[in-house]
Amino acid sequence: YNNIMMDTQTIYVLATNTVTGCFTVTPLQLNVIPIPVLPLNITDLEECDEAANLDGFTMFDLTETQMEIYGTQTPSDYTLTYHETEQDAIDDLSPIVNLTDYINITINQQTIWVRLEDNATACYAIGSFDIIVVGPPVLVQPTPFALCDDLESGDESDEISTFDLTDKYIEITGGNTSLTLTYYASLADLNS
Repeated sequence: YNNIMMDTQTIYVLATNTVTGCFTVTPLQLNVIPIPVLPLNITDLEECDEAANLDGFTMFDLTETQMEIYGTQTPSDYTLTYHETEQDAIDDLSPIVNLTDYINITINQQTIWVRLEDNATACYAIGSFDIIVVGPPVLVQPTPFALCDDLESGDESDEISTFDLTDKYIEITGGNTSLTLTYYASLADLNS
C-alpha cells in the first residue's frame, strides 16, 4: 500500500469474524519518516600519483567530503560511514576504517559509497563519489632558448640577456593551458 497523504495518514482496519459476522474497526496510523539529505552529486576527490612508477594508487583523505555530505544537518545527529561497494553501504557492512589515509583499491579511479544514517530514526540515505588518481602533467623537452646579447651600441659584451620565459610556455606544455609553470634557477632551489 502506498500512502496517499504526505508524512502521516490514518487508514482503518476492519476485522470480521467469518463465522458470526461480528466485526471491529481500528485505526492504523502510517508515518513516513524523512531520510537524511545527501547532495545529488558529491564532489569527487583527486590526488596526484606521486609514486615513482606511476602505478595508479595513492592516499586519499575521505573526510574532506564530510562538510559537503552533512550540509546544514547537525553531524552529531547522524552516523556517516564510507564503503567500497554499494551493497555494503546498503547493508551497513564493512565500513572503511582508515578514512584519512585511504589507498584506492582499483587503479586510477574508484567509487566510494557513503551511508548517512539518522541516529534517532535509523533511516538512511546512500550516495557516492569517485576518488581519482591523477598522473603528472606531460611536458615537452623545450629546444634551447637563445637570444643575442642585449648590450647597447659601443658596450662590451657581457653575455647576459633578458629572457621572457613565458615565450616557451606553449612549447613546454604542448598547448595544455591548464598548467602553471614555475621556473627555478637551480635544481636545489626547485627541491627546496
